[in-house]
Amino acid sequence: LYVTLGSVKGSVGVIDLAKKSIEAVIPVGHTPYSPVPSHDGKYLYVNNRIDNNVSVIDLSQKKEIALY
Repeated sequence: LYVTLGSVKGSVGVIDLAKKSIEAVIPVGHTPYSPVPSHDGKYLYVNNRIDNNVSVIDLSQKKEIALY
């Protein structure tokens, strides 16, 4: 499960539902929302509202790899 943690220092939380724990917190842009996984499940796209851009997250590395 991927949840946006919106704030000035926005991030995306990766939640392990089976363990009921936070697996990772990935830094992204200001006020992230609407996470959308790629069709192959390799990437997550996150809108950064105030920055007016999109973060691309590599889910295997659990880090932002591009910003558009």
